[in-house]
This record gives sequence, structure tokens and C-alpha cells, in this order.
Amino acid sequence: MSLADVCWNISSVFIVITLGVIAILCVLMLLGVFVCIFDHDDNHRNDKSSKE
Repeated sequence: MSLADVCWNISSVFIVITLGVIAILCVLMLLGVFVCIFDHDDNHRNDKSSKE
């Protein structure tokens, strides 16, 4: 194994880990947005029913 192969393997692992972290953060962000939307809808319905 040459030095170039070792560097290529390290950079490949680093890229895969980075993409995995970015993907996990995107999924968590989307889940947070959906939770905020549904939570806002529930609060809006509760406010309307409490006013009536």
C-alpha cells in the first residue's frame, strides 16, 4: 500500500462520515419542522375552541 492509497482511504472515510452526519442533521431538521407544523396546528385548534 502506497502513501497515496492510504491518503485516499482516509479521505474516502472522512467524506462518507461527513455526508452521513449531514444526512442525519437534515433528517432531524425535517422532523423538527414537521413537529413544529403539527404542534402549531394543534395549538391553533385549541385556541379557536377555547375562544368559542
